[in-house]
Amino acid sequence: MRHEEKEITLILGSSNDREVVLTKDCQFILTSFPMNERLVFNRTYAGYRGSLTFTEDLYDNL
Repeated sequence: MRHEEKEITLILGSSNDREVVLTKDCQFILTSFPMNERLVFNRTYAGYRGSLTFTEDLYDNL
C-alpha cells in the first residue's frame, strides 16, 4: 500500500502577513512583531528554549 504525502506550505510572519495566508491554502505561525492576535510577555524563538517553543507552535498548527 502506497502512502500519499501531502505538501504543506508554511509561512512564518507577523500579524501583517496573516491577510496573505487567509487568501491561500497554507499554514501560518506568528513569529514576529507586530502580534495583534497574541499577548507576549516572555516568549522567544531564540536559543534552546526558543527552539522548543517553535517546535510546539509548529505541531499545534499542523
